[in-house]
Amino acid sequence: MDHRREVILTDRYRLAISTSSPATRDAYVEGCDLQFSGNPSPTDAFTHAIAADPRFALDYAGKARAHPLHGEAGPASAAMADANTTAKKLPACEADYLACYNLVLTGQGDVAVTAAKEHLKT
Repeated sequence: MDHRREVILTDRYRLAISTSSPATRDAYVEGCDLQFSGNPSPTDAFTHAIAADPRFALDYAGKARAHPLHGEAGPASAAMADANTTAKKLPACEADYLACYNLVLTGQGDVAVTAAKEHLKT
């Protein structure tokens, strides 16, 4: 009988995330911290997170958020496409997060704000 327990990793805000890789979680949290603090270059952290777990969609979404800080629309769209391709059977919280960023990157900022407000109610 296997008595190992599945460890559920969380982000900085103690929200469960769908990766089992501590290295991915750490790099993802670092990228988010850098981005939320106004650091102009969180892309490397998200790239490290992707390398550690290429199946974790939020890594790609983080990278997609980072590219516009440098005026890089093409790489942002490509990273978001990777997030969408990777996003299979996501927890509701992560699916909402990706949906909001898809709206932002497709120029639907007003709809994204409404969607984000609804997401924050849950």
